Amino acid sequence: MRFRFCGDLDCPDWVLAEMNSLSRLTSVKMKLLCQEVVKSLAGEPLDYEAVKKLTADAKYEESDREGAVAALSFVIRGSVRYGVLGGGERGEGEEAMVLELTQLGLPRELAKAIAKAAAGGANQLRKHFRDTSLRLNHLESAEWGPTEQSGDQSPGETGGQRLKLKVKGPVKWDGPTEDHTNLEIILRPIIVPSIIQDLKRVLSRMEEM
Repeated sequence: MRFRFCGDLDCPDWVLAEMNSLSRLTSVKMKLLCQEVVKSLAGEPLDYEAVKKLTADAKYEESDREGAVAALSFVIRGSVRYGVLGGGERGEGEEAMVLELTQLGLPRELAKAIAKAAAGGANQLRKHFRDTSLRLNHLESAEWGPTEQSGDQSPGETGGQRLKLKVKGPVKWDGPTEDHTNLEIILRPIIVPSIIQDLKRVLSRMEEM
């Protein structure tokens, strides 16, 4: 069976294996535990003492706690990443998440607690994922303007446009480790068609994936 929070793929066996231990929690403890998980997914250190207290009544061992946190992290991250909580034509939302979790064997009250906590932190997680996913450097500023005419240009050739970028950190792994790196790119009319063709090829490859 395929699940939206898994990207329309089968649920991993290790997540299924954790459903039994998760079922031993109360709905209140589950919601509080999920809130701790949401904080950790948003970049905060996981509060291990809070996790230990919330799972004490369920007689969790250390391996149980680690497995529960890992499974909840997987479920919540996937629900936000794949838009299960975002609403829309496919019926996404808290109820859709509850349905998928109950199909995994989780009691409905616990599934509702997970969905409620995930929905409460969804906006924060979306922003955090956007800010941190697939980025080595963050663009801090950009300036765009005409270049000055130089003596080595061909007759009739225009100066083009100069793009100045300021990015956070180095742009090469083996480069200097300054706090910021300044880059300057000059786009001349003669190379624009070639750039457009390259971008079209990249877009086509992305759409095929």
